[in-house]
Amino acid sequence: MRILATILIGMLLPYSASIAAQESGRRLLSTTSLAHDLHALQGPGYNMPTDRRALKQLVSLMRGHVQAFIIRQIEAYPSISACELQKQLATALGSRRELCSESQEDEPGSPRVFAESWGTNSTRRLFAVTYGWFGFYGKDGSQTIIESYVWERDRSVHLASGIVPSMFNGFLTNSAEVCWFADADKYWVLVGELSEVVAGV
Repeated sequence: MRILATILIGMLLPYSASIAAQESGRRLLSTTSLAHDLHALQGPGYNMPTDRRALKQLVSLMRGHVQAFIIRQIEAYPSISACELQKQLATALGSRRELCSESQEDEPGSPRVFAESWGTNSTRRLFAVTYGWFGFYGKDGSQTIIESYVWERDRSVHLASGIVPSMFNGFLTNSAEVCWFADADKYWVLVGELSEVVAGV
């Protein structure tokens, strides 16, 4: 039986005055250090634990590395497109899929980034990010991570929300944007097993 779930990701953001955002630059960071850290946790030489608690700690370490990179990258380049950030994560995670496409013929577990467009008066942006962790086949051997980040002119970048849905433990998943609610600053993301997901209209 295919598992499909629609997951709300995002947060309600307070109103802020429309002040022209001052971008700190258009700098893409190197992914070499992140790729090295992730390879050390998940590479072929790593003795992958199968104990539930050890796996949870391992995934937590991996998420910490990815979160820190995403925050640094958005801070360095607030107007970064969803495609550019997605390519950065794909490179670091070793995904063969580095192009941005609405096609769901993606490599399972490859990162997806959804973000509202940047404008000259932007004072905040919401980024929704999904990606997969794979250690081995079987129960808890793979995990799906779903997170949201917010850039705000006066608060810089922060993690808004993040979950690792237990319903997807052991499955390789793909994700697609269903809808972005601009007024409430929320994204609906559809996550499904393998490549059986079709984006909502």
